[in-house]
Amino acid sequence: GLDKTDEDYTVDEVFISRAQMDESDAKQAEKDKQHAIKEYKQQSRALEGCNRCLDNRETIKHLIVSVGSKAYLALPAHTPLTSGHCLIIPAQHISCSVQADEDVWEEIQRFRRALVSMLSEEEEDCVFFESAMNLKKWPHMVTECVPLPREVGDLAPIYFKKAILESEGEWTQNKKLIELRGRDIRRAVPKALPYFSCDFGNESGFAHVIEEEREFPKNFAQEIIGGMLDLDHSIWRKPKREDFELQMARINEFKEKWKKYDFSTKTE
Repeated sequence: GLDKTDEDYTVDEVFISRAQMDESDAKQAEKDKQHAIKEYKQQSRALEGCNRCLDNRETIKHLIVSVGSKAYLALPAHTPLTSGHCLIIPAQHISCSVQADEDVWEEIQRFRRALVSMLSEEEEDCVFFESAMNLKKWPHMVTECVPLPREVGDLAPIYFKKAILESEGEWTQNKKLIELRGRDIRRAVPKALPYFSCDFGNESGFAHVIEEEREFPKNFAQEIIGGMLDLDHSIWRKPKREDFELQMARINEFKEKWKKYDFSTKTE
C-alpha cells in the first residue's frame, strides 16, 4: 500500500482530536442541560411550597397587614422580638434585595419610611435587617423590622457594627464591613453572594458578605437585639408559633396604629 506522509498523520490527528473535542463538548452540553433542569426543578419546588408568595395558597393570609402593588407588610407567625415586629415581603418571588427591580425596591423603601413615621410617633426607633442565605435553595426575601426604645435605638448601629466586625474569622476575602451610607445594597454587594444587611430607621447601615454560610448564625440580628434588650434566648432560638387568638390580637393592634400611614389603601 501507499505510505502515509507526515501530513496525512497530522490531518488524521486533527480529525481525531476534533472528534474527541466534539464528544467532550457534547458531554459538557449534556451536563449543563442536566444542571439547568435540576436547578429549574429545585426552583419550581421552592416556589410551589413558598408561603411568602402573595398568590400562593400556602401564604398565611390572616397575618398580612397591608398589600402594596409590589410588596406587602405582614407580622411573624411566632412570638415577636418586640411589640410591632413586622416583615416587609416582595409579592413576587425574589431571594434577596440585590435581585430586586427598581419598582420593588422603591416600594420596600416606602414601607420602611411609613413604618419609621409610625414608630417615631410612639417614641420608638427600629432596625431593619435582611439575611440573604442559602440562595441556592431559592428562599423568598424578607426584610424584618424590629421596633426598639429610643435610647436603645441610638446605640443599635454601634452594637451591629461591632458584631459584624467580630463575625467570621479574621482571614476573610471580602471587606468585612460594608458601609451603606449613600448607596443601596444592590450597588454594594455582588450578585449571587450571601450577605447580611441592616439599616437603622431611615438611616443606611451596614452590609457583610457571608463567607462561611455554615458558620454564620441564621439568627445573627436576633442575637444582637436580644443582647441589647436582655431578652430570653428561647424567643429566637426556639421560636414558638403563637396561637391564632394571640396572632389576631397582634394584627388588630398593629392595624390600628398603621391605618394612618397605610399608603396601600390610598389612591395616588
